[in-house]
Amino acid sequence: FVLELVGAHITEPYRIITRFCPGKSLFDRLHRCHKKQFPPLTSTQLTIIAYEVAVGMEHLHSMNIVHRDLKLGNLFLNDDMQVKVGDFGLATKLNILLDEEGDGCVADFGLSGMMKDNQELCGGVGTPHYTAPEVLSHTRYGPKVDSFFYGVVLLEMLMGRVPYSDMSHMAIYEHVVTRNWRLPLPNDAP
Repeated sequence: FVLELVGAHITEPYRIITRFCPGKSLFDRLHRCHKKQFPPLTSTQLTIIAYEVAVGMEHLHSMNIVHRDLKLGNLFLNDDMQVKVGDFGLATKLNILLDEEGDGCVADFGLSGMMKDNQELCGGVGTPHYTAPEVLSHTRYGPKVDSFFYGVVLLEMLMGRVPYSDMSHMAIYEHVVTRNWRLPLPNDAP
C-alpha cells in the first residue's frame, strides 16, 4: 500500500515518476470531487482505506522510514480503490541508535529538517494541521509521530473536514505547542 516509484528524471527539470492513481487523492475524494465524477466513499470503503494506510505505514516503519507528512493529500487511490501512501519529500530514515526508552531517533536523509548532533531530527516539518506536537515544538522525536499523523487522518475521515481548518499555521502552533490543545473527538464517534 505504498506508491511505487517507476523512474526518475535526474537532470533538470528533475522529476520522479510513480504509478498513476486515477482515483485521485483521498483529500480530493472527500473534499473536492463532485458526486457525478466519483460517488461518495462509503463507511466500509473508508474503513478499508484506514486499514490499508496502517498496513502501508507498518511497511515503511519496518524499513525504518518515517513519513512525517501523512495526510489525505498524500494518500492516493488506484483503479481498484486501494490506497497508496505517497509523497516522500519529507520522509526520513530512522537511525539505529535508541534513546533511553528504547525508541529510535530520526536521522534526516533529505533537506527537510535540521540535524542536531548528526543523530536526531529536531526541525519542524509536515503540514501543521496534521503534525504531532513534538514536531511543531522542534523537540526530539521518532517514528511515533506518524501515529499522530495517522490519528488526525482518521479524525478527518470521520468528521469530513480538515482539522484546524479555521486557524492559521501560527495559531495552530500557539494552540498545540503553547496551550497543549488537542483535537476533540466528536461525541457521536463510533
